[in-house]
Amino acid sequence: MMASKLSGAAPNPTPLRATYGFAAFIFNTCIIILYLLWAFLPDSWLAMMRFTYYPRRYWAIAVPTYLVTALLMFGFWFYPALQAASVPEEYYKQKFKKN
Repeated sequence: MMASKLSGAAPNPTPLRATYGFAAFIFNTCIIILYLLWAFLPDSWLAMMRFTYYPRRYWAIAVPTYLVTALLMFGFWFYPALQAASVPEEYYKQKFKKN
């Protein structure tokens, strides 16, 4: 009976999880390859491949920069502030109590 409860939470993938994981891997690989091609190929090559409408190259640098900035702000400012806000008030009363 205990083994049946633990088998659902086992780290080894079920066939359905393995299929979804493989599909996600293939999709993400294709997206990264397309992003790198768009970021590094000259406009003339993209025109030869009949890609005529695509975002400006500014976004090839701006989007990763914005994402890293957001991650750093979360990691160094928002997350510690959230942890400080979750400390019970009694802790502060005991810690900073006047003698």
